Amino acid sequence: MDALALPVEPSELVARIEGRCAARAAARPRSISDELGLDPRESRALTLLFEAGPSGLSRTALNWSLWGEDLASSRRLDVMLSSLRRKLKAGERTQSIEIRAQRGAGYRLL
Repeated sequence: MDALALPVEPSELVARIEGRCAARAAARPRSISDELGLDPRESRALTLLFEAGPSGLSRTALNWSLWGEDLASSRRLDVMLSSLRRKLKAGERTQSIEIRAQRGAGYRLL
């Protein structure tokens, strides 16, 4: 609990507020997305694959969920998943998480 004597000095009030905000930010646990430096689309892809469970998601379903369209000839999903795999491999807590391609079925987490 903080108490300030009246009249309040504005600079002291600002300093105390900034100190409290910094303390809360330091105490807040970091998410895996923050820890790995994932962009929003990579984070969404990881969440979708996690929620899909062992059955995984098809290429079409991932494209629709991430971009709102399915361009079968586009390599953007492959490029994004390659980047995500690299980041997962580099992360301390995520080294055991792997994105596996299943021929004819799509992608799933292992």
